[in-house]
Amino acid sequence: MIGTPRVVLYPDPTTPVYGNPVNSNPGMDTNLAGWIAGINSTAWVWGAPGLAVSQLPHASSAGLFRDAAAPIARDPAATAYRVRARTTVDGPMWIIPGMYFGTTPLAAQTGPFWSGANAVDRGTWVWAPAAGTYTVEAVIDPKTVGAGFGYVGPYVNYFGPSGSTAWPVSVDYLELAKQALQNVDITCLLDQVEIRHGRSSPTDQPEASTITMDISADTEFDVIPDALEVGAGVGIFLATPLGEWQRFYGRITDIAYGWDDARENTPDSLVGQVNAAGVLSDLGRRVVGDTPWPLELDGARINRIFTAAGITMDPNRTDPGTVQILARDVDSQAALPLSQAVADDALGVVWESRDGVALYADAEHRRNASPGLTLDACDILVSPTWTRSTDGLLNLVSIGYGVTPEGSEQPRYVASSATSQSRFGRYEISRGTQLADLTAAQTLGNMLLARNVFPVWVFSDLPVDVAELSAEDTGTLLGLDVHSLIVVTGLPKAGSAPTEAFLWVEGWTETLAYGAHGLTLVVSDYCRTAPAPRWDDVTPELTWDNANGMWDQWVCIGPNLPRAGRWMDVPATLRWNQIPNSVTWDTWNSWANPATLESEVA
Repeated sequence: MIGTPRVVLYPDPTTPVYGNPVNSNPGMDTNLAGWIAGINSTAWVWGAPGLAVSQLPHASSAGLFRDAAAPIARDPAATAYRVRARTTVDGPMWIIPGMYFGTTPLAAQTGPFWSGANAVDRGTWVWAPAAGTYTVEAVIDPKTVGAGFGYVGPYVNYFGPSGSTAWPVSVDYLELAKQALQNVDITCLLDQVEIRHGRSSPTDQPEASTITMDISADTEFDVIPDALEVGAGVGIFLATPLGEWQRFYGRITDIAYGWDDARENTPDSLVGQVNAAGVLSDLGRRVVGDTPWPLELDGARINRIFTAAGITMDPNRTDPGTVQILARDVDSQAALPLSQAVADDALGVVWESRDGVALYADAEHRRNASPGLTLDACDILVSPTWTRSTDGLLNLVSIGYGVTPEGSEQPRYVASSATSQSRFGRYEISRGTQLADLTAAQTLGNMLLARNVFPVWVFSDLPVDVAELSAEDTGTLLGLDVHSLIVVTGLPKAGSAPTEAFLWVEGWTETLAYGAHGLTLVVSDYCRTAPAPRWDDVTPELTWDNANGMWDQWVCIGPNLPRAGRWMDVPATLRWNQIPNSVTWDTWNSWANPATLESEVA
């Protein structure tokens, strides 16, 4: 089923941003109810083209004030008020936008001159040097006024110079707005939003989530809030009968405005495009590394980088790490590539969630996952495609690790597959890492080799038929994120390609509009990124005599298998030809961890 999108702005608290007017008379040609003429001045009258008009007496003042019969209560949560007016004068004079604070509605109308200590005046005098139309405003800090003044009355006042003659003045509008640290809903402006989340390949680190949002407004009736500004946060939500799911959070990076071709109404037909990016884009711009870093786990290193970049990690949603990372002295580098390099070495993922939180998933993050959603092939809009090629093939790996001796190179762990090389030719990778020891280098090298030693089936992206899903399945789909596991069933037979697949969600592209929802999942096969199985994951009935293939080929044995309760700390990628001949099943537990493993795999 198709949900209803919602867009919310979260203004930057460091920037004075104001919400929609608390009270206003735009154009002053609809209704002046609630407003009165200035005290002891010529009354305001209607003048062409329907504007409020007053005559400015000689060397005196006139103004438009809030009527006590239509009071405005002071908001105790307001951090700032803004009074803005557009007015036309026929000669030089002072224009004074401002606001009275009063203990009563009448005091907020008349001000301290008439109400004494029961009112306080806060205004800004703006000099108009010549006849013309001016937009003037006063920004008022309510903290300078005692809490006992519970009513506010915005005004615009005028004062002519001594010896002047009377000039007519007119008011186009007078409005009062509050600083909008609260959220601002702009769903009414939304035409369409496209969301990009996660990564496009299981071998890459995710990029920052982004949106491109198209908006439109009739400027005669719709207000573009000041909160819609570069730097403001923006959240995208989708509501269904079962609840509301957040689809994106990030900061606005750029805004473009134009006008739709609407003939004589073109000036009122505003169209715009808003781009925003998630928290990973902040990491890409923030420089860290002013002090040396100690030897530590990969999760601790990622946390250190995030903290130095001003981002606090959620300890309940991020992982501690599995391998030791070398101590190093970083000299002012961008936080994102630093953290991604650690993640690549540790088989982890630096990513951000749907609600805009930067997180780290270590090499064990996907262990023991259960499928959250089952999709039939009929739930996919186009026929899925399996591909198999030599892209990504590896049959020789050389992994650097540890401290580099002076005048030399990093120690290296080398592993290869003669069988794969004889069949496909030589495909190799050689890389240095920040891994601290041989064991970590073996884990990385063996995993890369086992996952890529033979061509694997790669599944295409999944464009989901959202409109035909049940409400329950739609809710489950919207609850998925990077690292979620799904199952696709009912696939047609095609050679050796699977007819059922366990797939990791790596990301998606999504388009939301009223009455339309397009969602294409980016997926990868379970065995491309699943943690290597432990011996404990193997059923006890399986023996050396009846195992299918060699143990070091068992990079993946599928999810949800029973566990025997033994060998919990031994990954299947540890190969028997690396272990001293003296080690037997009986002496395994007393054998020291392999500091002398063979470096070449037959």
